[in-house]
Amino acid sequence: MAEHEHAQPDVAGYVLGVLEPDEAAAFAAHIEGCRACRDEVADLAGAGELLARAAPAVDVPAGLEARTFAAIAAADYGPTPARRRRWDGARRLVAAAAAVVLVGVGITVVRQATEPEAAVAQVIELEAPGGGPASAVAHVRRTPTGGVIEMEVEGLAPPPPGSVFECWLVAASGDSIDRPNRVSVGTFTVDQDGRATVRWDFSADTTRFPRMGVTIEPDDGNPVHTSQRVLAAKTLL
Repeated sequence: MAEHEHAQPDVAGYVLGVLEPDEAAAFAAHIEGCRACRDEVADLAGAGELLARAAPAVDVPAGLEARTFAAIAAADYGPTPARRRRWDGARRLVAAAAAVVLVGVGITVVRQATEPEAAVAQVIELEAPGGGPASAVAHVRRTPTGGVIEMEVEGLAPPPPGSVFECWLVAASGDSIDRPNRVSVGTFTVDQDGRATVRWDFSADTTRFPRMGVTIEPDDGNPVHTSQRVLAAKTLL
């Protein structure tokens, strides 16, 4: 009978299903006559499913893995072979799971805290240039490809039939209908109470186009500025 005190290193890979087909077949044949490895597989059964259902990635301090293993190693697991086998198996399982993460099988448990944090959104307030109840608050967050705008609009009367509101990023050097110097972010409309919640991704350079405004435009698919502003930002991006 092919029993031994310590389970083989293939146990973790077999449980997680990451062995090569010939290795998996050989190990399956091995455990037919090895009670120690059968017990190890039974102890770790279901670990792969738990990893697949793990919580979304979270930031962890650097060195946490090393400190965790050191603390576990310092604990008293007793002298019995069964306890030693469980400790060895647990370490191999964690190592195999880490390998699964690295090769991109799809199990993601943690990400290092050294990754860049998400950019903090800048809050931009917009108001009607000539006064009035219309206003909006835009949260602008930079991304590697440009940025994201999330805007809440209130008190803006619905546009005339066949028209929409269009949001623009405008150049600091100035802009006019005759000499446009702006880029369109997107269009929107409002409900009967004058409210809207909109979100756009943009790729414009906000250092070149730091102003924000909203105009009424014909809903004809033509991204050209043709009318005056109905909302304008009080601050720059």
